[in-house]
Formats: sequence, C-alpha cells, structure tokens
Amino acid sequence: MTNKGDKMNHATVRNIILKGFTKIAKGISKDYGVNIDDEKAFEIAKSPDFQQAVVSLIKSIDNKETKIKWDTHINSFVKERTS
Repeated sequence: MTNKGDKMNHATVRNIILKGFTKIAKGISKDYGVNIDDEKAFEIAKSPDFQQAVVSLIKSIDNKETKIKWDTHINSFVKERTS
C-alpha cells in the first residue's frame, strides 16, 4: 500500500524492490572497489541468488540484534531477582 493507503499492483512493488536491490548491489560493488554501471547492478539485483544472500544477511543481523536485546533483558531480570 502507498502512504495514502492505496493498493499498489504487483509490477509496481516488484520495481520498487528491484530498485532497492540495485542500490545494495551498487553499494557492495563500491565497497569492494569494483565500479559497475546501473545496467550491471540491475542484472545482479534480479538474480535470485543475490536476493537470497541479501535476505539471509538481513535475517542474520536481525537475529543477532534480537539475541543481544534478549540477553540484555534476561540479564537485567536475573540481576533484579538475585540482588
């Protein structure tokens, strides 16, 4: 849905997602000192393998942050109960 609450068709959603993956592809290539043009970045972004790698990385980061938050919460809880 858009900010106004309107529904988007699947082609629009696909284009927005691919635009995001294209930015990620360009950023990663820049980090590794490889200069790619927009067309090459878009081809990489369309790759299911690339998309899955990005999703896995995001999930991994999210899981680590969740674990850190959970560990902090548990440690605080235990300290409160044992003091």
